[in-house]
Amino acid sequence: MIDAASIRGWWDAWLAAADRPSVDGLNSFIVSGAVKRAGATVAFSGLGADELFGGYANFRRVGYLVPTLRMLSWVPRRARVAAASTLSLLVAARYRSRFASLAASNGGLRDISIELKQFLPPSEVALLGLRYEDLGLNSDYLTDEAHAALAIENDDPFTTVSRVETHLYMGNTLLRDADVNSMAHSLELRVPFIARPILELAGRIPANLQSAGKGPGKRLVRQALKDVLPAHIVQRPKTGFSLPVNDWLHMQLRDSCEAAVAVTAGIPFLNRREVRSLWDGFVAGHDHTYWMKPLLLVTLGDYVGRIKGSTSRGM
Repeated sequence: MIDAASIRGWWDAWLAAADRPSVDGLNSFIVSGAVKRAGATVAFSGLGADELFGGYANFRRVGYLVPTLRMLSWVPRRARVAAASTLSLLVAARYRSRFASLAASNGGLRDISIELKQFLPPSEVALLGLRYEDLGLNSDYLTDEAHAALAIENDDPFTTVSRVETHLYMGNTLLRDADVNSMAHSLELRVPFIARPILELAGRIPANLQSAGKGPGKRLVRQALKDVLPAHIVQRPKTGFSLPVNDWLHMQLRDSCEAAVAVTAGIPFLNRREVRSLWDGFVAGHDHTYWMKPLLLVTLGDYVGRIKGSTSRGM
C-alpha cells in the first residue's frame, strides 16, 4: 500500500537509486521493493511482449494515421500547419504540439512511428534550448546510427512500430531502467520474452499474422495461451500499471519538485523561461498536461542537484 505518508520515502529512494535521469521506472522500483520484501530474489517480467507482439496502442494509431497523413501530404506544408494551428484549439492542450507536428509530417511511416513515441515533440525540445543542428543530430533528435537500426525493407506499419519500440524505447529506456530499479532492491529480474529464441521467432512471423486488427493487442500470445489460461484472462484488454504521479506532483511532492525544476532552469544550455513555462503550465492546468513532460524537468534537476552536491562534498 502506498499512501500520502509513504510516497515521499519511495520517491526519494527511487531518485537516489538512478544513475541517470529518467521518467520511467518508478512502478518497477516500487513493485521490485514489494517483491523483495515478500522474500523473493528472482522475478519474471513481461518486458518485450508489447514491443514484439503488438501490445501498444501505437501499433493501431500508426495504422490509421499514415494513410490519412499521406492523403493530406499534397496540401502545401505551410497550409497544413496553419490549419492545424486553428484546429488544435479543439483538442486538449496537452495534445496541441503533437497535433501540429503530425500535421507538418509528410506521412512517412518511420517518421510518424518515431513522433508518437517521443515524450516531447522536436519543436518543444528546440524551445527548451536544445537545437538538433548544434548537437549533430537529425531533425527528430536521433543519430544516423539510430536511423540505420530502424531501416526495414518493407513498408509495413506493424514491423516499423515494433522496430521503433524495440530499439528506441525498450533498448534505451525500459531494459536499463528495469535493471537499475530491480537491482536497487537486490532483485534479479529476468525477461523471457526477449530471450534470443523468442526474438528470432518474433522476427520471422509475418506482420499480417501479428496484427490484431480491431481486437486486443498481442494476438498471437493470446492464441498461444488460450488453452492454458482462463478465457477472462486471455480476452481481457491491456491495462497499464499506472500510479497517480500527476496528483503526487501537485500535492505531496510539490515542494521537492519545485526545487528540482529550479535547478533545471539554472542549467546554462537550457532556456530558463521555457523550462519555467512548461512547469508552470503543468501546475496551473492540473489535468491538462501529460505528467511525463514536467517529470522530465524534475528528474533532470534532481540528478544535476545530486551531482553538484556530491562534487561539493568531495572538494
